[in-house]
Amino acid sequence: MLIHYLRNLEGKTLVLTHHNADIDAAASAIALVQGLKQIGKQAELGVAESVSRAARKLSEGHKFLIDPDCANFDNVILVDTSVPEQLNSVKNLKVSAIIDHHPEGKLTDGVENKIIDETKKSCAQMVYRILVDLNITIDKDLAKIIACGIVGDTAHLRRAEQ
Repeated sequence: MLIHYLRNLEGKTLVLTHHNADIDAAASAIALVQGLKQIGKQAELGVAESVSRAARKLSEGHKFLIDPDCANFDNVILVDTSVPEQLNSVKNLKVSAIIDHHPEGKLTDGVENKIIDETKKSCAQMVYRILVDLNITIDKDLAKIIACGIVGDTAHLRRAEQ
């Protein structure tokens, strides 16, 4: 269902992640935006409050809208969160889709286009699978971004899946 939704996106899309976005959150958002752009979609990055110090290097060259106004977008895709408390500073919050590896939060209610998989160790690995399903070309730069997200949320692969 989510893949179909992403293939058929129309208008402006915001890929939004939680406040003080960690490496996995930033990597997941960046990778998804790059993938959507590859298939001709208008997509921008958004974050509540800030990107963490640890994720700033990874985020260089990628413009994150800080506390964006969701009213300016036709679609809002949340990555690495589904709880409103992590998005308090975002204006006019609305949710069209969710990709998350944490337990379902209040924002999942009524959202049809979602993948919530608590068995995954990182959101980046979920985004990777989505990009593959969308037939996105995973070049060296995109692979590096995704790998950073996975490494960042698996304690340098110590908690990675076998």
